[in-house]
Amino acid sequence: MAKPRLSRFQKLDAISILKQTKTGDTPVHRASKQGRLNEISIGLLSIHHFLVPNSDGRTPLHLAAMNSNLDQVPCQFLTEETLSARDVYGSTVLHRAAENGSLAQIPSDLLTEKLMSLRNKQHQTVSDVVEANQPTEKQLAYLRDLSVSFDAKTFTKGLASGLIDGALREQRSREQPSPQQLAKIKRLQLEAEIPPNASKQDVSDVLEAAVLPPATDAQFRLAAELGLNLDDASDFTVGSLDNYLKLAERPPSEADTAALCRVGLNSFKGTALEARLVLALAASYEFQDSHMELEPAQIAQACCVALSDSAFYTPTICGKDSDFRLDIETISWPKAKMAEWLQKVAR
Repeated sequence: MAKPRLSRFQKLDAISILKQTKTGDTPVHRASKQGRLNEISIGLLSIHHFLVPNSDGRTPLHLAAMNSNLDQVPCQFLTEETLSARDVYGSTVLHRAAENGSLAQIPSDLLTEKLMSLRNKQHQTVSDVVEANQPTEKQLAYLRDLSVSFDAKTFTKGLASGLIDGALREQRSREQPSPQQLAKIKRLQLEAEIPPNASKQDVSDVLEAAVLPPATDAQFRLAAELGLNLDDASDFTVGSLDNYLKLAERPPSEADTAALCRVGLNSFKGTALEARLVLALAASYEFQDSHMELEPAQIAQACCVALSDSAFYTPTICGKDSDFRLDIETISWPKAKMAEWLQKVAR
């Protein structure tokens, strides 16, 4: 009978366990990240292996914390020295565990006041990071509405976002195709591509994968005159770019006007295109920032500041969406610009 093959971690010896990649990772780094520390012989491991930094200054314990694998680390290697090691951002292993909801994997007697009060380069203690990463009331309400269960001990803002995204994908997989989708399928003669009992997501996938005629040179010239910064010109079709150009010629729809009012821009004056840009910017401020919650009034004021800046009208546009929704998935501005508009509100 053939012997079972050994994994690369099971084959390690006293020399190979110290070998580092170009980014400074040792086999212990990789095993910690992948949740495979139990494949390394305990006799090969020492405190030293858990203190070796990679190019980001991260030890194997940082990677274990960031991937919720600290419960695989033998207790003798969880010490004040190893847990207080800092990466290039000044974050200790406990800071990274707090960010990723894995503090509960560390024995409570090791979570001393001294370790919990250490500060990173943002002057945050571990306790500050725990508090900053608590899910928002809005996220919790959304999860309750979606009937999603979760572990409160390890729950963070990032995990909440992931659960919401997953629940929405599952929800979309059960929805029926919309009349607009079916009309587009018929117009593009794609009926043969739609499986029986197809969901809304199935139809979206077919539409996204459909080979559509590329946008014309004339369309690209008109887009350039509008200041359009195309992320990848090859992604734009005749239909998607035409939708964009039409928005620049008409006033906001009733739905967009109502959405503008909800974000506090009741007296908005501009084209349908500018309205979509404002709504995308407001959504970016609301959902992109993971370190602080902005008040609706702050978001509205930042959008008003942006409207007076020419850079607002030349965002990067992604043409992968055949419907060209102009939302936070298809449109973006430089992070520095968004921060600048927000800082002007603060002043």
